[in-house]
Amino acid sequence: MQIKFIDKVSNLIMLNLLYVASVVTVIAIGSGESALIATLIKIVRHEESYPYRDFANSFFKDYWKNLGAALISNLPILILLFSLFFLPYIPLPIYIISILRHIGVIYIILHLIATTFLIPLIGRYNNTLKNSLHNSIMLAYKHFFIAVLIRIIEIIPVLLFFILQNQLLVWITLMIFILPSITKYANAFLYNFIFSKYEKLNLFETGNFLSQRSNFIFNRS
Repeated sequence: MQIKFIDKVSNLIMLNLLYVASVVTVIAIGSGESALIATLIKIVRHEESYPYRDFANSFFKDYWKNLGAALISNLPILILLFSLFFLPYIPLPIYIISILRHIGVIYIILHLIATTFLIPLIGRYNNTLKNSLHNSIMLAYKHFFIAVLIRIIEIIPVLLFFILQNQLLVWITLMIFILPSITKYANAFLYNFIFSKYEKLNLFETGNFLSQRSNFIFNRS
């Protein structure tokens, strides 16, 4: 038991280091995240795998789709930056700016929830970016509260940043060695719960998640 635990922790640390190394170049953020999540789902499923090789294979697969998914997923960051640094300088009435900010906040929340499953779907299944986005929206609609839980888990590193403001070196060390992989490992169980549900219903085959656009989410078992 102890050996398995140590082996799992060492895998998480090594995968985290690979992930951090891959996202240092911003243009590889999508591929790095997709590779980490896909590898962790394999670990959660106890599939025969070689974590480091699986990470490398996933990283170099579908680079452009992962880049597009990362841009779509991180669009709220651009909206937030615009709201904070540019909107106040636009000559508009204060109430209009306030309305725009509230609309922006609502959009950011809905966008984050809608794209919760986008990168994991691309990492796990072969599909187009367009269909993966469609499927992510449908999954988020059907499993709204799980999507919210996944996003809450994902912001744990951000919360720790504020908690450890006076111990920034500790936070940086955690981020480099283990924190991202632990949060994504926890979420891998939730992704697996969702994906395996639809695989068992034979609504799609592993490796080809809804190659055609359809409203499968609205089917009732």
